[in-house]
Amino acid sequence: NPGGINTTYANGMICMDFTTQHASPAACGWKSSTTDNLAIDPAEVAVIRATVKVENATPKTAELQCYNGLHYATGSSMKHSITGSYELVSDNIYVVEFDCTEMAAKFAAGELLNSIRINGMTTVEDSAKGQYYLDSVEIVRAQKAEPVLVKAFYFDAGTEGWNPGGIPTTYGNGMICMDFTKDHSSPAACGWKSSVSESLEIDPTGVDMIRATVKVENATPKTAKLECYSGMHSSMKHSVTGSYELVSDNIYVVEFDCKDMGAKFAEGELLKSVRINGMTTVEDSAKGQYYLDSVEFFDLPDEDGEETPEVIFGNDTGKWTRKDETYAYLAHGWYFASGQETWFQGGPTSVTAENGFLVITGADTEGARAWSGSSTGMEIPTANVDTVRIRLNVSEDTAVMKLGVGYISKADGTSKYYYPADITYETDDDGWAVVTYDISASPYKTEDYALTRVCVYPLGQQTEAAAAGTAYIDYVELLNKEEVKDPSTENALKILAIGNSYSVDSMEYLWNICNSAGVNVVLGNLNIGGASLDLHWSNISSAAENYVYSKNTNGAWTEQGNYNIQDGIADEDWDIITIQQASYASGLSSTYSNLENILNYLEEAKPSEETKILWNMTWAYQGDYDNDAFASNYQSNQMTMYNSIVTTVQNTVATKEAIDGIIPTGTAIQNLRGHIGDTISRDGTHLGYDYGRYTAALTWYCYITGNAPDTVTWVPAAYPVVSEKLTEIRTSVADAISSPYSVTTE
Repeated sequence: NPGGINTTYANGMICMDFTTQHASPAACGWKSSTTDNLAIDPAEVAVIRATVKVENATPKTAELQCYNGLHYATGSSMKHSITGSYELVSDNIYVVEFDCTEMAAKFAAGELLNSIRINGMTTVEDSAKGQYYLDSVEIVRAQKAEPVLVKAFYFDAGTEGWNPGGIPTTYGNGMICMDFTKDHSSPAACGWKSSVSESLEIDPTGVDMIRATVKVENATPKTAKLECYSGMHSSMKHSVTGSYELVSDNIYVVEFDCKDMGAKFAEGELLKSVRINGMTTVEDSAKGQYYLDSVEFFDLPDEDGEETPEVIFGNDTGKWTRKDETYAYLAHGWYFASGQETWFQGGPTSVTAENGFLVITGADTEGARAWSGSSTGMEIPTANVDTVRIRLNVSEDTAVMKLGVGYISKADGTSKYYYPADITYETDDDGWAVVTYDISASPYKTEDYALTRVCVYPLGQQTEAAAAGTAYIDYVELLNKEEVKDPSTENALKILAIGNSYSVDSMEYLWNICNSAGVNVVLGNLNIGGASLDLHWSNISSAAENYVYSKNTNGAWTEQGNYNIQDGIADEDWDIITIQQASYASGLSSTYSNLENILNYLEEAKPSEETKILWNMTWAYQGDYDNDAFASNYQSNQMTMYNSIVTTVQNTVATKEAIDGIIPTGTAIQNLRGHIGDTISRDGTHLGYDYGRYTAALTWYCYITGNAPDTVTWVPAAYPVVSEKLTEIRTSVADAISSPYSVTTE
């Protein structure tokens, strides 16, 4: 259907006249249907190609936007956006090809490409104004390389040394058979496991995918689980789940991703046994008879067939040092080997994460660039940074690279950029360039501005044709020759969270909120995505270095990998330590059996007798969230989940003597939903970057300090829309503080 500026159907094409209105630099042309007419697996799309007839204009660039739902429909979100250049193929006929090879990684598992939108004109230059006629849109399938079969077990040819295990499992008709209707009490109901003899002995680095073929009767299978071991069903190295795909009558295939498995084995260790759990859920619809017919091990060729550069340097541990010979203070660092930081593409650029590097690929056009988006919430005091240092390698000689440092005005939210001219190049022992930029002369290095982003042009200048090539960036650091504390952290309130992605959501804006109200804080967050109390206790018991440790002392979060809870607690004299349950289990009291163990440990390990232990009461899922745990545990009902969380916290958590208080984050979020609608989540579970995260952080601030919500006026500069809902947010938080276990809105 047509959309945007003066768009109609004519002569079998979607027609737009850009001469009548062109005030928007992203003047949109044509968008997708209002019906779900795509439903395409994004992994199967390599290129989307538009054919356009253009009259009275020289077209510049077009933009493609890809959505997981219907454009502008409730719950729909844009997953992929990219620009493409027009290529003249005949008289007035142009083709624009949009690269979608990286699109699939931006969709969640199971999400489909349901709609697209094409903006025919992304510039307001006079030469680009004219009539544009969209004639066709083609979605080109990605060519998949054929996998190489490394080893296979085909049970119709014999047992191949495998043995049944777990819930009533036998051999029958050349298959390993399991009847899940007889015993299905375990949510990880196991099916079939490897031989008790060393029948595998496979190099794990040569296995990218393991595929199981299963016949299923009287059931709709959900997911299966693969476990890979370096011994005989001992020393598990790799565990992953996979979804069933129906390939013919009652015959399903499950493919398990093993591309990262090799890195989990020690050098020389072999893959000696595997175990497949055929059923990982106890839903009634999944109960039935499962027959394992074959297990195949595959080596997948590189998708592009091109060699990747040898990794000659990388921050393998994910940790870094704060000091070196020249610079005394690290204000913020992006270490791409850790995979913890998201950067974005700019211009006609491909930006990917590859072999632990940020990879930027450009063409002979506008300068290829990548930038750290303000969506990270980064607002660093300008006094804390006088130098930017980048370590990188490029595939060929290029023009002098360029750097832009972005600032934002604290007064009116306007953005400014500074492009430093003082650049120093050095070559390290591995032949990589270490480029240092002096930004101390920036006119925006004042108290009126905050540093919000960094934009790197590794292949040439922004306004000049840049050399085609590829740059591999290992790290970007924001440095200062002297440590500047703004404000001083000597007498700061110090708060440590032990949590998961929900603690990330809760704390993202907490430093800024506290700082704006004159409260000096140091924040720490030990998190593992989806971590439960059971996992935390297991990691405490083994001192496992499985956590990302995020810290904020000056308005910017720094992240270090491979941390354990013991080191995190020892890092500061924490005044407050918070804990929480995994979201899916937050309302299930039966999952809190290790809470007492964790509390006993924290009572012994906390820095001072004065250190308080608080519970972060998290929020219920968005009402339309499509999730198995939401369905099985809470009947896909938001209020059922919220009430379960409240009841569990009241009866199981608040009754513990070691718990000094409950932060009612979940109630504040539920209150806000009653005010502005159930759309404050960015994916159905995690909070949106605007209203959701702000409300959570304001709740923490008010509960911990005892201050009222209206003592805070700061809002994230990247999301000024928060200002429009401040009244509703403050009311939601105040009501949650006064009534932590009940919702005050409908």
